[in-house]
Amino acid sequence: MLNDYNRNREVEEFLNSIPNVSAKIVRSPEFDELHGKYLITEGKVLITSANFNKYGLKLNREIAVVIESDEVSRFMKDVFEGDWERRAEINPILSLSLLGLTLLIAFYFVRRSI
Repeated sequence: MLNDYNRNREVEEFLNSIPNVSAKIVRSPEFDELHGKYLITEGKVLITSANFNKYGLKLNREIAVVIESDEVSRFMKDVFEGDWERRAEINPILSLSLLGLTLLIAFYFVRRSI
């Protein structure tokens, strides 16, 4: 998913030319900017501040957290699919609870590394 910027039209076209890759421009009444970066697998979610380019992956100091949870993985998959389909059916109480859990996990790993 890409923000609705003119420069992203070429990126969308390029990504869609790759076999087994789908990309599209997303416009949503629920948010102005598509800024979150995450990867979802079965039971794991990577949430990061890094852009997936040379700056975000090599030149900037970024942060990421991996959450190993089937529940969080399913939730984030639902968020992604909802944005992809342009629907907003995410429970705000669950969203805030998962955000709190994410922050607690991130705090735990930061404290553990000190």
